Amino acid sequence: DNSILHGISLAKKIRKFYNANGFTFLHSTTACKTATMNLPFYACLKNTLYTLHDPIPHKKQNLFDNIVRSRMMLRSFKNLLFLSNALIEPFCKRYGHARENIYFSRLSVYDFLQSYPQKSNQNGEYILFFGRIDEYKGVDILIKAYLESQDSKKGVNLIVAGKGTLNDIPEILPDN
Repeated sequence: DNSILHGISLAKKIRKFYNANGFTFLHSTTACKTATMNLPFYACLKNTLYTLHDPIPHKKQNLFDNIVRSRMMLRSFKNLLFLSNALIEPFCKRYGHARENIYFSRLSVYDFLQSYPQKSNQNGEYILFFGRIDEYKGVDILIKAYLESQDSKKGVNLIVAGKGTLNDIPEILPDN
């Protein structure tokens, strides 16, 4: 259920659970409707952290996102966690947020994958881009680099899969 009433009900349950269990820290990763129902609660807590995936939106925001996500959520949480340090300074300048309350955690190499045995692929070798296909993701740069690389000449295939469009991609895409 995605209704406002459901959001209010769920927000009450979250607050009750938090208070009943004596938690001293709250970490949120979303700006969904339920989270917005908890904004006054978040603002009253001493220790809060909000992980912000996209500190500066890549696209024009609708009114709800602009007011709630960019203004109210950011002011309700005492501390923010970024997964990239490239946008910390532009974010602080744009939103007037204190730099000392922004933390950074680098996403690292997925070296745990080395524990799985490698299997050969009978269909050949591939490079896979999987995710939202949008201008800021650099898919156009990936395709240009692929076309200029030795991989494209050695029979390695590039697959771009996800939701979005490839508007500004060169017309010289390989048939595969």
